[in-house]
Formats: sequence, C-alpha cells, structure tokens
Amino acid sequence: MHDMTLTVKTAMALSSIASSATIQRKIDVLCKFGLIDKVFDDKNRRTKYLVPTAVANQYFSSLGDAMKQSLMPGKVTDEDVIVR
Repeated sequence: MHDMTLTVKTAMALSSIASSATIQRKIDVLCKFGLIDKVFDDKNRRTKYLVPTAVANQYFSSLGDAMKQSLMPGKVTDEDVIVR
C-alpha cells in the first residue's frame, strides 16, 4: 500500500496546487462522493492514506475507454457519448 498511495499529510503539502485548506475541502468532497477512502495503516494509526474506491476505479476505467474510442475516428456513435 505504501508505494503508490498518497497520505493526507503529503496531499496537504502540495502548496503549488492549492492551499492546505482547499486541499482538505476537496479531499472531504471526494470522500463524500465515495471516490476515495481514508485508510489507516495497521502499524501506525496516525497516518491516513488516501485510497481510490471501486467507484473511482470504475469511473476512470470508463473515462479511459471513452478516450480510446475518441482516438478512433468514425467508431464513436451517439449512444457512446451518453453521460452516465
């Protein structure tokens, strides 16, 4: 889990993106919509990791499929463009 996961602390330190308060609000929104979970490490309960949920993984998988289709001219139909 540690290699590719982001901690709340690391996310809050991304000051080039936004203020820590803004980042915290956005993390809360992503949690509220079920796109990420805050998960504790078994050994260290002070560190929270931000982990994408199955909903987020499905969303980005669908987005990737849509992007692949958009690169194939003439293969996309009106039914493919419907936003779900």
